[in-house]
Amino acid sequence: MKRINLYGLLLCIAALLINNGCTEETLPRVSPINTVEQQNSAPISFAGGDIQVILPTNFCWLSGGYSHSGTIDNFVWKKISGPSTYILESPNSLRTKVSNLEKGIYEFELTITNKKGLTGKDTARVIVGEMSLNPKEIIFKDIEWIFPWYSAIEIKDFNLLIPQGIFKVYIQRDNNPQWEEVTPYSENSANKYDYFVETRPDGAGIYTYGSLYIFYYGTDTNDTPSVKIVY
Repeated sequence: MKRINLYGLLLCIAALLINNGCTEETLPRVSPINTVEQQNSAPISFAGGDIQVILPTNFCWLSGGYSHSGTIDNFVWKKISGPSTYILESPNSLRTKVSNLEKGIYEFELTITNKKGLTGKDTARVIVGEMSLNPKEIIFKDIEWIFPWYSAIEIKDFNLLIPQGIFKVYIQRDNNPQWEEVTPYSENSANKYDYFVETRPDGAGIYTYGSLYIFYYGTDTNDTPSVKIVY
């Protein structure tokens, strides 16, 4: 099942409202623009949110996007900080696998250049680490669903509650005593749950900076689930 591109959907709606066309190849995974793009303006680049990689897994996918009404000449991903060990497999594509990662924090910059030589840049952060041998956990009980696009649960101030580092997210539904692990958001995921942490100050006009959102792609939302964070 190929899921609707959440952030791309936001961009299309914004584009329709301002009469600015939206095509499949320009759909980003991040926030929509809020100003009319002009032919002579620089493109707006979207590198995506933070990504965490839990060793021994040593790869992830960078999924970029852009907003621009003109013609794009090229895309370039490059590492601007972090460990020296990595492989960018398709640095000139919007979506690329980055592999051979080691423990540490990487920053990858996406530069998008139009035919006039104007550029837009944005940065994605990849946090690579291991789960603690003595993990801690926080449980949030009886949370009500909200409905920004898909059914969702929001944990506010997540970036203040959980120290920077590696964590796992679990959900427990009222009709099932088992804790089910929730995976990070991916536009190509076929899982019924996934999550992301909002790192954009404006939250795309719909989300709250610093909040953790768990998305559910089913319809049975009459319960009040619990969420467990292990870190």
